[in-house]
Amino acid sequence: MGKYAISPLLVLVSLLTVVLSVPGFAQVTKTAAQNGNWHAASTWTPSGMPGDNDVILIPADRVVTVRGTSHTLNNSILIVEGTLNMSNGDFSFGCFCIPYGNLTFTGEDSGVIVEEGGTVNDNTYFEGDNMFIRVQDTNVWSGNGCSSNCGTIQGSFTPTAGRMAAPIDLANPLPVELVSFTATASLQAAVLQWATASEHNNHYFSVERSVDGHAFEAIAEVAGAGSSSQTHRYEFADPEAASLLSPVLYYRLRQVDFDGSFHYSPVVTLQRPTELDRVEVQPNPFRERLMLSLYSPSSAQVQVRLFDARGQEALVQAYALQKGANQLEINAIQQVPAGVYLLEVQGQTWVNRQKVVKF
Repeated sequence: MGKYAISPLLVLVSLLTVVLSVPGFAQVTKTAAQNGNWHAASTWTPSGMPGDNDVILIPADRVVTVRGTSHTLNNSILIVEGTLNMSNGDFSFGCFCIPYGNLTFTGEDSGVIVEEGGTVNDNTYFEGDNMFIRVQDTNVWSGNGCSSNCGTIQGSFTPTAGRMAAPIDLANPLPVELVSFTATASLQAAVLQWATASEHNNHYFSVERSVDGHAFEAIAEVAGAGSSSQTHRYEFADPEAASLLSPVLYYRLRQVDFDGSFHYSPVVTLQRPTELDRVEVQPNPFRERLMLSLYSPSSAQVQVRLFDARGQEALVQAYALQKGANQLEINAIQQVPAGVYLLEVQGQTWVNRQKVVKF
């Protein structure tokens, strides 16, 4: 199913089982990790003030205060499970200057969700103050001089009843609610893990990889759960990642519906270990010379060992790698008898083993 259309009307959505339905294949990108001010980087994880295209979550046990500053965010979603205090900043009785805190959400993919139990507070005692939350040129909340679980509600937006204020058309709900997507490195593979809170007509996920962040290729398909309101967790190990000569790998999910329509997830990046574990051996089989080709993003040391068919160590040598591509000629290889060997090349954080034959 395609991305749903935008309606010019402000509609009300009861959030029963679906926490978040936003255009695109979205996941939370900013979470309040502690109580604090909206503009403080330390309030959020990952660190930094929320910005454009963010999905912002204030969990049930957190209090975030918008203090004395106006913030405009484009195509961003705010989810309030805890408490959002719209507060004035410090003011001077000399000039009676009161800077009010405001939030404005612009763009067709913007929205504000206040879940049941979440609150939006005026947090001042000034009647007629000028604090507001605005979504696409429509005020969905404004202050009215009270300080607890209150505020003047515009239209039908009711922050205390578990409702959503956003100009959307609900005829076509989003097929998948992605709540996490991560990539981690191991010595053998890149491990991708993701989880969904709900799925609707989800046929499968196509896992796509890139070495430059621009050109992606499909490397696997993982079956989806169809339609479900339960949490589902997925995992895929990319065994080819260990052999790629790139210090950074990029992954994304292409979620495909049964009708063939699709959505893309955000891109996650995987920083490779300090030393990379791809080793090319030439020639193999070999007679007099054995060359190793490998890439290292920094200066490093490697140890090369050769084991015979009985597991006995036939050769051990150490080599220094320079940053970039390296060509190593294994010394004293002429003294090794003909036979089948296990070649082991070990760096600080990786090890590569492969069979070689001398004739």
